[in-house]
Amino acid sequence: MSLNKKTFRTGSSVGFQGAAFTYDGVGTSGSVTVTTQMEPDVVFVFPNDENDMNSRGNYIFDKRLAGENETFQLQTQTTARTARQNNNFMTWNSDGFTLIGRSTFSGSYKPEEYCNKSGAKYCGMAFVTNSASTTNNNGNVTSTVYHNAEGNFSKVLFTSNGNGTTVGHGLSVTPDFIQFVRVKSTLAQGSSEESKSGNSIYDDNTSAFRGATGGADDLWARPLDSGSGMATADSTKVTVGGTDNVGAENGKEYIMYCWAKKAGWWDREGYTGNGSTSSRTVLTCDFDPIVTMIGSPHDMVAFHINRRNSGTPGTGSPQWDNVNLSDETKGGINLYDNDTRVDLGSGGNVFANHSSNTFVTRSSNSTVNGSSRSHVCFAWGGDLFYYVA
Repeated sequence: MSLNKKTFRTGSSVGFQGAAFTYDGVGTSGSVTVTTQMEPDVVFVFPNDENDMNSRGNYIFDKRLAGENETFQLQTQTTARTARQNNNFMTWNSDGFTLIGRSTFSGSYKPEEYCNKSGAKYCGMAFVTNSASTTNNNGNVTSTVYHNAEGNFSKVLFTSNGNGTTVGHGLSVTPDFIQFVRVKSTLAQGSSEESKSGNSIYDDNTSAFRGATGGADDLWARPLDSGSGMATADSTKVTVGGTDNVGAENGKEYIMYCWAKKAGWWDREGYTGNGSTSSRTVLTCDFDPIVTMIGSPHDMVAFHINRRNSGTPGTGSPQWDNVNLSDETKGGINLYDNDTRVDLGSGGNVFANHSSNTFVTRSSNSTVNGSSRSHVCFAWGGDLFYYVA
């Protein structure tokens, strides 16, 4: 497809910091290679065409947790779990990554059943940080930071001292979006353990990062939970919240993904829903949105430009729901609610307007425009983003 304005860089020095992609699972045979035009070290994967809570989940693959030759699968399904596979599961390439199918994976969370299921379709995003880490002492615990200065993105590893732990994030600006995942660097290959994970988003009204209070909640659960002010942050550090799933379990290891606004790459806006199906612009940025997410008190919904069962991405102003407008194909991925689709209602839709660099909702669905409900919309795209058509 062809997108106008700030979607692709040209020339020999592209400098991409992120990418959108799709792939078809291969199960226990063959392999699937995804091209991202840079060497990623963290990959987010979402289901694209199936809503089976028993065999599909949202995943994060992270290269840095255990070294170059290990890969952690951070599963964020009904209960978040961290699983570890060796490099026979995944290789990191200079221009993307390869998922390998084989029949000898061990453990309860085998790739061929979840993130590489034969015949299943997946979509996702890939990101890159510095290959070398820095030690950060801006908090009351020492953190290991992989910083992407060009993209205002950092990946932070730390061991918590419990509630009140402060962690240096390395961004030099206050983040807008933080993801916490409890990990275990000594986890044996082929094994897994229950994790404690949470999403926190800067709230325009309270200057706090909010998230679900339940320790068993998964990564995407209730990112704007009004009942909790889970964390606070400034330009140098994050003060973790009072529950395990946002970094406060004493003695446990966490990884924290931090995002801040970046012109031509990533942006966010908060808004209050009005429950109307009339066109409403909920995000205006200086780039073409390619992947957009909307968070609210009880949901996190992802809209990926390639999420559909059939057809090809449209031209002009691509809509995530403009092919086969049935309940099964319109809407985004409800990342918290076991990967179910969001039915945006009869005639309802959301779309990125690439002529005005905006994201628009025409739905009264509670996940994207609930009456009097708090929402936040954020998007990736622009000069630093590679879109695999």
